[in-house]
Amino acid sequence: MATDLIIVPDSASSDHSSRPSTVPLSVDDGELHLPRPLVEFLQRRNVVSAGGFLSFLRSTPDPLGIEFGWDPSSIHVLLTRLIAALRGVLPDEVLNPRPSRRRAMGARDPSREPHR
Repeated sequence: MATDLIIVPDSASSDHSSRPSTVPLSVDDGELHLPRPLVEFLQRRNVVSAGGFLSFLRSTPDPLGIEFGWDPSSIHVLLTRLIAALRGVLPDEVLNPRPSRRRAMGARDPSREPHR
C-alpha cells in the first residue's frame, strides 16, 4: 500500500467541472490525476500529494470554494469521492484519521472541580 500519491494534471481534462460531484479524479500508477486548474490551485498552496489534498479539504476548504464557486456541502461531496478513490491505495489512518485528543490549555474547568 502506498504511503502517499503525487498530484498530477489529468491530460484528458483541461478544465475543472462546475460541480465537485463531477470533477474528474483518478488514481493511476502512484499518481492522483485531477483537472489542471485544480492542480495549479493546490500547487500555489504547496499541496502536492493526495494526503495533503485530503488534509486541505478537511481543514481549510473555504479557499477552494471561493476559487471555484463551490459551497461547503459540494466540497464535502468532493472529499467523499476522493476518499472512495483512495480506498485501498492509501492507509486507512490517512483516509479516516482518528480525532486528536483534546488537550487542556489554561485554567481548569471549575464545573469539574470538587466543591469545597
